[in-house]
Amino acid sequence: YLDTTDHMWPFSTNVCNNQTRNSQEINACNDNPGYGLQPNRGRGAPEVDFLEVMFMEHVFPNPLLSASLQVAPGKPTDRPALGKLPNVTWYEPILKHGGSLNLYYWGTYTYDPNATRAYQTDTVSVNFWLNESFYQDQHTYRIEWEPPVEDMKDSPSALSRGGYIKWFIDGQLICAMFGDDLQVVSETEIPSEPMSILLNQALSKDWGFPDAYFKNCPKKCWSCRDPECACALPPHFCQKNVPAHFEIDYVRVYQQRDNPRHTLGCSPPERPTREWI
Repeated sequence: YLDTTDHMWPFSTNVCNNQTRNSQEINACNDNPGYGLQPNRGRGAPEVDFLEVMFMEHVFPNPLLSASLQVAPGKPTDRPALGKLPNVTWYEPILKHGGSLNLYYWGTYTYDPNATRAYQTDTVSVNFWLNESFYQDQHTYRIEWEPPVEDMKDSPSALSRGGYIKWFIDGQLICAMFGDDLQVVSETEIPSEPMSILLNQALSKDWGFPDAYFKNCPKKCWSCRDPECACALPPHFCQKNVPAHFEIDYVRVYQQRDNPRHTLGCSPPERPTREWI
């Protein structure tokens, strides 16, 4: 799976950029990409997240949710400092009802042995503090995703092709991101690729857990089944949290019937992928 997204994740740009064209596998500089793909159309594997949760005992007062949009190419220089509000040109999402900018993750630099193919990604991440009710009761989470228009002449904006992503919890807006902001900062855009919905319960050893290497643990592991891994797990984590259950009552997807940008399937006419896959 990871190999299929090499130099595809999380590109969301249709600009022919000589500095990043080698990094983007299917870029807008290519007159003949083949595989039934459109010429001079940048493609990618974007990512929109809603329910990633971090808890660090003795660091955070409560667990927090991260809702984010990952985009590439990112800003190569003049990036925000970790832990501080941006004092450089950066994305400005609309924040409401408890949503706050995540100051500790601005994106990642993807390494490649061929230096000309390495690239920076940007992450617009918003945090929301979770109380006990999020572990005891049902809550509703909603994403509104409006892709950009295909042609600038049809755009409501003079800066970009428009589009937006909005995140809601229990009917209240916590964050909104618009195409104009992406265009101004990094010449990226609201994703227009066909995407799938992934609902899973997974644990990351790199996100919220103590670092086994940094702590010089005798054994570099993160398993509840191996007592020697306790060094790299929060105190009493396995006893208190395993097994865990992720209970989903329903998933609903709505689209505007007569909106050509609201499509179904992995190979819509404007973003063909069948031959590539």
